[in-house]
Amino acid sequence: MPDPVSKARRPIWLVSLAAFENVVGVILFGLLVAVVLLGVFVRFFLYRWTHMAWGDEIARALLLWTSLWGAAIVQREDRHIVIELLSDRFSRRGQRLLRIVSDVLVTAFLLVLVWNGWSIFRDSFVRQAPASGLPTAIFDGALWITCLLMVLHTLKS
Repeated sequence: MPDPVSKARRPIWLVSLAAFENVVGVILFGLLVAVVLLGVFVRFFLYRWTHMAWGDEIARALLLWTSLWGAAIVQREDRHIVIELLSDRFSRRGQRLLRIVSDVLVTAFLLVLVWNGWSIFRDSFVRQAPASGLPTAIFDGALWITCLLMVLHTLKS
């Protein structure tokens, strides 16, 4: 876990990025709750007069974005779940080496996702989601953008 002293020495762009990520995370989660509650209200109380076909689609996209955005924030804070059974058996130097190897593997995997996901993300702007008519980038963009953020956060640590 990062210590408070190192947080004070972070560049202003990293502090601004962290604040931006936090605000976007709260907005995404708030929108998710609002759309789901609206869908429940419409489904149970207004079902005779109106339908909200787009609600499930938007809620699914918001769930995807919220989950992956949260993963990027957790990556930034270095708070992912860690199984310490193996790493505790190593010396300090061995733990550091294990951490470096782990970060290299995570970064490589994320870069593969970014590289292969670019064409899917780019093409998703021309395909439409069936219920809302929005570009399917509302789904496909989540993985590509959050993987880029996670690469940045892994490299800075």
